[in-house]
Amino acid sequence: MASGAELETQLLVALNIEYIEKKAYDEVFDLLQEVMKMLSSLINKLHFKSTL
Repeated sequence: MASGAELETQLLVALNIEYIEKKAYDEVFDLLQEVMKMLSSLINKLHFKSTL
């Protein structure tokens, strides 16, 4: 999930330069993790179906 990792890096930069507050970072980071898990699950299911 390169795009997710890139967004995570951008969030860290935004936090480090104080563009966003820690609370906002935590909220967005949690959402990002949730979306990355959902995408990973979808990719795995599609991969499994394609191998049948």
